[in-house]
Amino acid sequence: MILNGRVPILGNATQCLKLLSRPLFKQQKHFSGSSGEDGKSDSRTISNSSERTTKQRNIIIPSDRKNVGIIGALLKHGQPHHGIETAPASLRENQLLTLLNNHATVTDHGDHSEYTFPNHMVGNVVNPRTVGTNNYELCKRIQNKVRSHDMVLTLGGDHSLAIGTVYGHYMGMREKPAIIWVDAHADINTPESTVSGNLHGTPVSFLLKEFRNLTSNLVGFDWIQPVFLPDDIAYIGLRDVEPQEQEYLERLGIAAFSMADVNRLGI
Repeated sequence: MILNGRVPILGNATQCLKLLSRPLFKQQKHFSGSSGEDGKSDSRTISNSSERTTKQRNIIIPSDRKNVGIIGALLKHGQPHHGIETAPASLRENQLLTLLNNHATVTDHGDHSEYTFPNHMVGNVVNPRTVGTNNYELCKRIQNKVRSHDMVLTLGGDHSLAIGTVYGHYMGMREKPAIIWVDAHADINTPESTVSGNLHGTPVSFLLKEFRNLTSNLVGFDWIQPVFLPDDIAYIGLRDVEPQEQEYLERLGIAAFSMADVNRLGI
């Protein structure tokens, strides 16, 4: 799980897909909007997947108290702006853990501080070794902690950290999780298609088998072996999807609901 404005929600496939199973939803294939890689905000939210359904709004909420691990990820080199690495400290200072403790048993495992390497660009891609190495370290840490918690909540940090977060859950869980990606942006550019070269707009491509040939050879990412299929992921809240990303969503048949869908149908 990632706490930022966009959100992969992890659980097993049955649990996650229950969120998308109501007949009111239908797949939205077309989106409007221009590139959002350079200007997008990096604060996200999360949910979990043990559920009961309320009668009033049909919202999935936890039915029992969870054991939640917290890891701060002070990653910033997946995008060009300074300051995002301070978000975990700000969230803690503003009583996030106190709020979470009202609903779960929370253990704070501290922060992963970013290792940095010289920026040897690969084609158009910025800071690949720094982003890849830090996601590997984050992946290993999450893999270890998810074995002793019901879930691990990552406080970011730029959204390139979704690579290590999602893959770390896969490595630590007994079955492949499904992913619900709540985000204005699809984050499915590849190292070849990204216009800005910033890897915070590419994490989904590193997770899907279909893009293995476009991601596995990038310096810093030789540790990841994509295992997810298009049916393992669904989007909610898209509003700013680049043309190449839209082509990927349509070609792969990934379930995707735009903000127009959310406004019309609710959650």
